[in-house]
Amino acid sequence: MKLQILLLCVGILCISSGRGQQTDKLVIHFDFNQSNINAESRRQLDSMLLSNRNVFSLSGFVIDAHCDSVGNNRYNDSLSLERAKSVKNFLIVAGFTDTAFAQISGHGKRQPLNDNMNPDERFLNRRVELLIRKSPLVVTEPIPQKKISDVINDTATKVGSKIILRNLNFEGGRHILLERSIPVLNELLEAMQKNPALKIEIHGHVCCTANYLDGRDNDLGTFDLSWQRAKVVYQFLLDRNISADRMSYRGFGASQKLYPYERDAYEQEENRRVEIKIVSK
Repeated sequence: MKLQILLLCVGILCISSGRGQQTDKLVIHFDFNQSNINAESRRQLDSMLLSNRNVFSLSGFVIDAHCDSVGNNRYNDSLSLERAKSVKNFLIVAGFTDTAFAQISGHGKRQPLNDNMNPDERFLNRRVELLIRKSPLVVTEPIPQKKISDVINDTATKVGSKIILRNLNFEGGRHILLERSIPVLNELLEAMQKNPALKIEIHGHVCCTANYLDGRDNDLGTFDLSWQRAKVVYQFLLDRNISADRMSYRGFGASQKLYPYERDAYEQEENRRVEIKIVSK
């Protein structure tokens, strides 16, 4: 396919191949005699994924791994393949499947970029070259968000279903609601009023901490922030004459993350949420 544009992006070689398709080349480097991805290379991979989010669809990868000249061919062939596998595993954890990888190769020390004459040259040869095939996402009009009462009454919403209360936010490290959250709570109140048989559990969740921990409530000095935030929603409904026997609340801390690795602010926000579980309807 004829190449039309060649330009250098930050850390990535970007090649347009027509019809909206594009191939990027990202090169990351490895420490001497190591196959684990180091902190700087991890940052580069994270940045690549973040920069493409909501802009491009990543359709496939080609991974070519290399070593410096130290050691024999047999050892370096094995080491380079382990480096390729480390990059593949990173992308698998990020959500890609085996079918996304068109080729994974370990070339040992057979394809150096230079003569390996000094530490800097050997560092440049200890590399993985990652080809990223992608195409622009089709921009469509956003689908109007359903009201909570409509979601509850949808036939697909069964007992046991969970509904995230979108746009319900608190001040950082506190159980104090932001003013813009009130319309969401009023929607939930309306749903409870329209559906007198509806019973719910209110679940609080936090981000940015280990799975077995909860967040610290900076006002109370206690480590039960998810529980305190769920309680705020419960109290809002209770104060507006929703019977206590129709509601309960729990805090799950960081134990039920939607995104276990929280690679960016979007994933942190998705994990930091309050949701309701349908007990009966």
